[in-house]
Amino acid sequence: MKSTSVPFSKTGFFSNLVLDYLDEKPNLASLYKYSVSTESFSKVIADKKNQKIDRTTLVTVLREQYNNISVNTAVKNNIDALLSEFTFTIATAHQPNLFLGPLYFIYKIASVINLAKQIQIKNPANIIIPVYWMGSEDHDVAELAQVTLMGKKLEWNPQQSGAFGRMIAKDLEPLIDEIKELIGNLGDAEHIIAQLKEYYNGKNTIATATRLFVNSIFGKCGLVIVEGDDARLKTLYSNVIEDELLNNRSEKLITPVVNEMERTYTVQAKPRSINLFYLKEGMRNRIEKTGENRWTVVNSSISFSENELKKEIASYPEHFSPNVILRGLYQETILPNLAFVGGGAEVSYWLELKPLFDYYKVNYPIIVLRSSCLIINKIKSTHIKKMGFSVEELFLSSDSLIKIYLRKTSSTETKLNDLREKLEGLFNTLKEDAIAVDPTLEASVMAEKAKADKGIEAIEQKIIRAEKRKQEQAVSQIIGIKDKFFPGNGLQERIENFIPFYTKYGEGLIEQLVESLDPLQKSFIVLSEE
Repeated sequence: MKSTSVPFSKTGFFSNLVLDYLDEKPNLASLYKYSVSTESFSKVIADKKNQKIDRTTLVTVLREQYNNISVNTAVKNNIDALLSEFTFTIATAHQPNLFLGPLYFIYKIASVINLAKQIQIKNPANIIIPVYWMGSEDHDVAELAQVTLMGKKLEWNPQQSGAFGRMIAKDLEPLIDEIKELIGNLGDAEHIIAQLKEYYNGKNTIATATRLFVNSIFGKCGLVIVEGDDARLKTLYSNVIEDELLNNRSEKLITPVVNEMERTYTVQAKPRSINLFYLKEGMRNRIEKTGENRWTVVNSSISFSENELKKEIASYPEHFSPNVILRGLYQETILPNLAFVGGGAEVSYWLELKPLFDYYKVNYPIIVLRSSCLIINKIKSTHIKKMGFSVEELFLSSDSLIKIYLRKTSSTETKLNDLREKLEGLFNTLKEDAIAVDPTLEASVMAEKAKADKGIEAIEQKIIRAEKRKQEQAVSQIIGIKDKFFPGNGLQERIENFIPFYTKYGEGLIEQLVESLDPLQKSFIVLSEE
């Protein structure tokens, strides 16, 4: 497929905060530590070496998490390499959506692998490993238990509660059968369906099924999957857990930053007084302080005194789950990580968090916006070329595209443009003559010119409506293109699942994505089938 880059600023899908961050606007300089460039990595490597990482515990946990899984040699070698102080990671994070959810989940991982390769080449004395941190503790079932393939939404009703990653992947056969019907005999459909049945088999948890699926796709690239839902890893973070519960630390540190950001931007996430959930089988509920010496788990009968709370943290750190404000700090405490690669929303809330990292003396990583991507099949690619649209123009609204097309194909539009030029010259001459007689007449001339401009614009709109009727087929094709690639005026990557694309293009798709999705390029990538 042909790869074309479009500046993020030309797409209309990225916030001013993200665009200003990419442009390194001075007003944001205090919110991050490193600029996004290959040159920054030598500095972050030196800084991360000064942070103590319990590599032994990390590797022990990873080996157990990969137990009974067929592991590619590249993955095994990377896990073993994490024992060395010269090994570092580049990470992304995402929830274990059902059947891997929207396409951008795959794009995140491809971006991380691409970046890790680049940094490895630039820093040959180190080993740089791509990591997917699985947010398996997320409990937003409404979001995570549905998936859209080829425009059809499929939903799972698990009849389970608590952390989504802990749920058993059962009663999914009807959905897998629907996927089979949707993809038919496309490409390697039979193999994909067999994988789904094996991974989501009624015995595995969603987290395990996700690990198996992602590993089958990216294992050859050496991707290491880390699941933070582990007592030993939480023990390494227990000092933050206790400080958060007793002293509301993150709210105190982050609120001033949020207040300042809100003067200019829309803030993505705001801290609560306590940014932890209580996590047990079947529950992930917020914790609130409800008295002088009492902490209560919301919507439950569970509560603690200060001494009881300290004892619970010491004995069962895995019962405390960070929310979006504290999750990144947890990840960076555990991993020898250099850069975090995330979407626009993630970049936005990470820019709030630096004071938290500074306070706990955890190195704040390079924050990298992941690559975004649009995949265009051959039929639609041919239509787009015939209509004369550039790749960049595809991000315009349907109405704008229709106007562009009709103007290109309408001879009347050319005549109207000629008329505009002639009227411009006529009124300029008239204005000069009027001023020579009486300078106060300029306003009258300009008012008449404005009326003439409006008249031509009204005629133009009537012509466009008439042309739409005459070229109904072309207009329908344009609307169809927009609906296909920007469903609901959103991005394809945020709606469509990757399975139909993977089934059609196979391993070649993954190779193309890893090659094309370079997050340092800071552009939206359009892949068009030739």
